[in-house]
Amino acid sequence: MSKLLDIGRILNVNFNFIAINGKGYPRKIVPYEKGENLLSKKDYAGVDGISLVASPVDSNEPAYDWFVYVHYLVNEFGRELIFCVDDNVIQFNSEGFKNLIIELSLFGDFDYGISYRREYANGPEIYSRGGIKESIDNPLSKAEKDAITKWLHDSYNRKSFKEGILRDVYPYNLLSSGYLNKFINSLTLRQWIVENEGHGKLYPLSERFELWEVPYDSLMQIRQELNMRGILLCYVEGVSPTL
Repeated sequence: MSKLLDIGRILNVNFNFIAINGKGYPRKIVPYEKGENLLSKKDYAGVDGISLVASPVDSNEPAYDWFVYVHYLVNEFGRELIFCVDDNVIQFNSEGFKNLIIELSLFGDFDYGISYRREYANGPEIYSRGGIKESIDNPLSKAEKDAITKWLHDSYNRKSFKEGILRDVYPYNLLSSGYLNKFINSLTLRQWIVENEGHGKLYPLSERFELWEVPYDSLMQIRQELNMRGILLCYVEGVSPTL
């Protein structure tokens, strides 16, 4: 878990706040230096979650005006990593961003991951879990809201992701073998991807999972095709899950 602190170095930003989850740690946001010293003193013993925030130096609400946010949690359900970064720090569709995704994917024993671009006002940090946030200037349609919360409810109830069902299709998708070996008609998802260059590219990252990169100009068509094959949980016709 100590490797999480290296993200600041990779992005060339300084974290100024940290929250540590675990017995013997303050369950609140504290100045980064204070939290880092506490982690070093305890040698990370008892830590099951860390949140890191890089926000303006004069910030009074570090949890709400971040430009880099990292959250890592280990619990009875497995491992969870949420990483959010402003476009001014690193461009979403750049080669550097793709390499960062690859590096972050190696932080834990993950089965599934998605990477998307959303307006700050629409809560990119809570979207990953199925949370809704909107503003007057950035309203969401009822269909979008239903699709987002469907992921939240399904995660706690049916758990379709354990059956190889995708939440949706995103520009970058981290998929373990359970997803790639899911049959859609007569082909596995892996076969369906590699048989057509327009379906994107697969990059092996480890023995467990691969990165599926989907070209922007094919995203909507790919989503439509896979929805017709019944493996997308939160599909909304004509509405992209990413900017």
